[in-house]
Amino acid sequence: MKIATTVLLSALASSSALGSIAWDGARFIRSGLAEWYDDIGGNNVSNIYFQEDGNMLYTGNASTGGHWLNEEFSAPGVYDYTFLASNNLGNTGITVFDLELNFDGNVMGLIQASTTSDYTGGLTYTSGGLQIEVSLFSFDILAFGQGGIDEVGNWDSSPDGAADIVGQLQFTVTQVPAPSAIALLGLGGMISTRRRR
Repeated sequence: MKIATTVLLSALASSSALGSIAWDGARFIRSGLAEWYDDIGGNNVSNIYFQEDGNMLYTGNASTGGHWLNEEFSAPGVYDYTFLASNNLGNTGITVFDLELNFDGNVMGLIQASTTSDYTGGLTYTSGGLQIEVSLFSFDILAFGQGGIDEVGNWDSSPDGAADIVGQLQFTVTQVPAPSAIALLGLGGMISTRRRR
């Protein structure tokens, strides 16, 4: 029985090797309107910029014609980002935006937040033994003199004279057992039950 248990644990460990998830696209969309920001270079759409620990993930100065985002998650944890978008359209008051994210090239469903209501989780994507959940999406539109900042413009990460939309995005990454691991756990339970009899 000891040999069977050792083999089971060894198989379980090898079946739970982690892969990774790539976050490779984003659109920040004014809800109900054909106005949005994205992470794609070389188009006529205003840019959205993401920062991690104050460092810009990309600058938007190169017109590559593809998605700039290419963040990879390969370990469980909580990952926090700030995002910036120029408020050159002059959005004020209670404003609603949708966020569309790509994981591993897959376009996920829209999630929604407003200047008075945050999105606090629910959207998930699973691959390679990992699950990523959008655990927070929030933003503010603050005028100059009321905490507003100007760090980015439409097409590059330079001030443009308009106060920025400033948001928060948080991902929670957890390990999930592969189907084969679940089956092995079930087999282990059966062996244990038989042994007690």
